[in-house]
This record gives sequence, C-alpha cells and structure tokens, in this order.
Amino acid sequence: MAARYALVSAHVHNTSTNKDEYVHQGALRDSTTQIVTQAPGLFKTTQLVAGPDVTGVLAQYLLTYGSGP
Repeated sequence: MAARYALVSAHVHNTSTNKDEYVHQGALRDSTTQIVTQAPGLFKTTQLVAGPDVTGVLAQYLLTYGSGP
C-alpha cells in the first residue's frame, strides 16, 4: 500500500458502490482504494507542492488534513 495524492479535483464514478465520488486536488488516498485503482492517472505518489501544484493556502491545509476538504 502506498499513498496517492490527487493531481486534480475530479468526480469519479465508483463502480463498486455505483456512486460518484469527489476527490479534491491534493487529497490523500491509499493506493488500494477503489477510486485510485479505477483512475490511477489522477494520482501521484509524492505530495503536491505549493507553487507549481497547488496554492500555498491549500498546501498548508493539506499538511493538517491529508484527506482534503
């Protein structure tokens, strides 16, 4: 299991629950979760960085609340 960070905010249809799920940019998910296995291109293994990836405010928020808003 490895951590995966969302590259963009997106709605993804979860085929196991048959529901749409929203993932906020920078949100942390485990690599074994359904949403990561369905859309691996939306995630990366390193945390997003303030500046090139996300705003400084969002980066600070994600340090405290890794699951995202």
